[in-house]
Amino acid sequence: METKLNIAVGLILYKPSEFLLKRIELILNMGFHLYIFDNSPDEEFINPEEINSSFLHYYHKNDNKGLGFSLKFITRKSLENGNDLFLYFDQDTFFDKETLEYISAYFKTIKPQEIKANSAFWFTNKTIDAASKDNNLVINSGCCYVLENLSKMEWHDQSMFVEGVDYMFCLDSIINGFTLTKIGKVPGLNHDIEQPILTRKFLNREFEIRVYPLRRVLEVFSSHFRILLKSFSNRKFLFSYKIIYLLLGFTYHQIVSLLFIKKDY
Repeated sequence: METKLNIAVGLILYKPSEFLLKRIELILNMGFHLYIFDNSPDEEFINPEEINSSFLHYYHKNDNKGLGFSLKFITRKSLENGNDLFLYFDQDTFFDKETLEYISAYFKTIKPQEIKANSAFWFTNKTIDAASKDNNLVINSGCCYVLENLSKMEWHDQSMFVEGVDYMFCLDSIINGFTLTKIGKVPGLNHDIEQPILTRKFLNREFEIRVYPLRRVLEVFSSHFRILLKSFSNRKFLFSYKIIYLLLGFTYHQIVSLLFIKKDY
């Protein structure tokens, strides 16, 4: 028996590439309601009147409100409009028609009790091994949020600007007793292909490195310390350990990246 769930799709923009227009057109042509929050401070990326679709919900505040605020805003709007699930992609995540068809088909066969148990389902093109399946850490992009459960968690933390929004959501999921299900080998989906990632060799090991400006590095440390404090205060010590491990890894990779900075970066 099929489970009937209304799935909306969401994007949060900040000065995106024109290539994104094709994905916006794809989403609307497939009949999904699309919620866009445009954080580009200068001008609107798209003109809703030109697209002229009742399925497009476009919000632009002439200011960069940050990821936490924007996610909270569009997921709340989506629930108010009667949607059950909210599939979110970053603007630099690649997906195609096959991706959206696969995810839609997945939720047609899912059991209602699985929906009630999860705060989100995370989709990736990579293989999900047994070790990572239960670690309760996912990124925002590729998450399909269960809106009713997200509302019980009081949504995303809008005080988090960009860094740490995803891991604070993961921590809040654990605190509220929800699980996070990971689904791998999703066709057409790629979280990395449009990312500015460098591959470099150091001490006979290859690293995939994303070089962050100092402002972003400081934001990473600030947000992760906030997450650590909350996880300690709620006695989620295993989660605290995972955040410390991630933070140490991030620090190491940024130090390594400094050894490869060149003018053409």
